[in-house]
Amino acid sequence: MAYAKSDLDLIRSKIDILTYLEDRGLTFRESGITWVGLCPVHNERTPSFHVKPETQTFICYGCGIKGDIYALVQEMDSLSFPGAVQTLANEAGVELQMDEDPNYKHRLRLQQIVRLTAEWYRHNYNQLPPEHPAKKNLADRGLLDYSYLDESVGFAPAGELIGLLSKKNFSIEEIIAAGVAAKSEDGRPYERFRNRLTWTVYDVQGNPIAFSARKIFDNDTGAKYINSPQTLLYNKSKALLGLSDAKKAIAQEQRVYVVEGQTDVMAFKAAGKKNTVASCGTAFGTEHANMLLHLSKLGKDSQKFEIIFCFDGDTAGTEAAKKVYNNNSSIHLNSSVVSIVNADGSPTDPCDYRRDNGDAKLIELADKHSVSIVEFILKEELHQWDVTRPEGQSGFIAKAREHLALVSDPIQYSAYLRLVSYWSGVPLAQLSSMGKPRPQAPKPTRQQDNTPTAQPDALMEEFEAGDDFEYKILAAILQYPQESFDAMTKFKVGASSFPTRREFALNLLDQVEEKNVDYSDKRIAALDHVDLKVLNDRKDFGVDMLFKNYMKHLYNKELNEVNAKYAAASANGSATAFFELMNEQKNLKEKYGIS
Repeated sequence: MAYAKSDLDLIRSKIDILTYLEDRGLTFRESGITWVGLCPVHNERTPSFHVKPETQTFICYGCGIKGDIYALVQEMDSLSFPGAVQTLANEAGVELQMDEDPNYKHRLRLQQIVRLTAEWYRHNYNQLPPEHPAKKNLADRGLLDYSYLDESVGFAPAGELIGLLSKKNFSIEEIIAAGVAAKSEDGRPYERFRNRLTWTVYDVQGNPIAFSARKIFDNDTGAKYINSPQTLLYNKSKALLGLSDAKKAIAQEQRVYVVEGQTDVMAFKAAGKKNTVASCGTAFGTEHANMLLHLSKLGKDSQKFEIIFCFDGDTAGTEAAKKVYNNNSSIHLNSSVVSIVNADGSPTDPCDYRRDNGDAKLIELADKHSVSIVEFILKEELHQWDVTRPEGQSGFIAKAREHLALVSDPIQYSAYLRLVSYWSGVPLAQLSSMGKPRPQAPKPTRQQDNTPTAQPDALMEEFEAGDDFEYKILAAILQYPQESFDAMTKFKVGASSFPTRREFALNLLDQVEEKNVDYSDKRIAALDHVDLKVLNDRKDFGVDMLFKNYMKHLYNKELNEVNAKYAAASANGSATAFFELMNEQKNLKEKYGIS
């Protein structure tokens, strides 16, 4: 999506970085030509964040972020560049020129419809008496008082919304396309969430995009919960309930609680844990994991990032944990699970547990009684087998090996193999001699394209077979993006600088630049764990040296090829070959910046 330079410059001229930060409650003191304060992105006690009003730029000497107002909003609000531009345009009152995008105006109108609907639902909820079923439902779960703080809660009265939106000059087709209405079998439009308690779903930028609604009247014959359909605004595989107001706490605390339902999100946030989210009408999947992993990269200690899944302590909760485990191998390293059960062992959910036991007990249960997701899955499998008998041992070990095939980290794999040995009574040496199993490929369905493609293991082998130094450089780009981009400019690193992994490198650069990295890719996950020996307090220097030495490395490799090319001719005393060799050597030095 391209933006007119004049629009970007106009926004910059209207928004002062220092004022923008101070309007958000941050304080700064003048220090020479800069203003100094606490960083808005990472936790710190000693101010290391510097703003330079003269150039409208900033830099944090604690976590390394730097740039202009667009970079600042991207870091503070976990946005892509287009998201930051749109946010700042709204603040500055600048209407962006996006005529080249045919969906842009249509998308804006759908956003307006959803925003007006959210405001209407919230207004109606606030007018309800305490005895209304919508408020009584929340009161019964200990959430009525908190609902006044949660702006996503609303109530959808019947028979008014379509008329209200029509008066705002929105067509029936647009109202249906926004997901707030649908057509009955006879073709007449009806309000999708009528007479229900509603929750507004926001995107990561804080824009309302969809709704989730619960039935509260006995004569409602529909499903207990209904959610917005897929729309131009809303993709349930890429949306998390509560994410927009949880993202800052997630980045700061390097932890997120993932629950199953709307009231569970409210319960955790009422207990003081703003860093809580839930998936919307679908299982927690790879896209959701990628969003959270992206947010973790904005924090200071992202290698310690933790996802705690809080599932109902029943069979459905166990099945939900299994789906998470099977679909998200990129998060096994930092994920744990807690089953929410009462003191007597009976299953419950986070909301009811908080109501019956209080805020502190809910947080204690989540923080102190969770186990790693791998251990949880293995233990659930153990419960299905009688390992006191050989047949049970064999069955448990076969299933445990299937689960362990998804564990990519070798240290974790070894630790959990020892656990399987202890539980089953089968010697560790015997289990180790069986070798690590390979993940089973998913069975193709009718809808899938069955064209043969390279399997993940084959891709990984091809990826690892490349130049080792190039591998380190790709790891640096992933782990230290800002420093790496600066070094790439400084040392003239381009597409041709990645001879053994060119296609992957270009794709990675695009993902890192857009801040939308796919950590479910095994190759990217491997790069994220490479120890580059770069000190956090000397990141600029460390990354610079990596790239400088890499360019020397490429120069020496190509120089050897050039020398070999002219070796025979030079040995025979050919003057022409000698001068051609000198010329190529000179060109190589210019190409790689060798003095």
